[in-house]
Amino acid sequence: MQPPATVAATIPDPAGARQKRSESFQAAAESLEKYLELTRNPDSIILEELDSLRWYRDYYSGTRNDEEIVTTKEATTRLRIVDKPPPNFSGTRAAGTGSLRAVFSADGTVKHILVIRKVDPGFDRACILAAKRIQFEPAVKDGRPVSMILEVEYARYIY
Repeated sequence: MQPPATVAATIPDPAGARQKRSESFQAAAESLEKYLELTRNPDSIILEELDSLRWYRDYYSGTRNDEEIVTTKEATTRLRIVDKPPPNFSGTRAAGTGSLRAVFSADGTVKHILVIRKVDPGFDRACILAAKRIQFEPAVKDGRPVSMILEVEYARYIY
């Protein structure tokens, strides 16, 4: 039989995990801020990425309460994707699978998009622009629309 201290150490700590995520997003935001200090005309996608990093940092630290974010298990009715337009990869020759994290908002918009598996700058940009065009019916909890954080993947294979 294991001593109680060992058992307690193996139980997940949701608050600790949230704090760790918040710190990771803070570090990423600080790094991007330093990059932007050295960049004359930053791309709008990079500025949006900084805003998203700050949003996720605040969300995971618990200081952001402007919208209710729920998990799939908490929703009464699940979110339903109506249309997921494909990316326009005409500006890149890259191939692979890109993953994005985004907030599917209660107001029907996709926002706070972060590339979590990068492929190529042009590929990633095409995926972000496509994700912004996703049409969906928001999840519902207790009769009202709510927001969810989901991952979206886009793939391109050249044979």
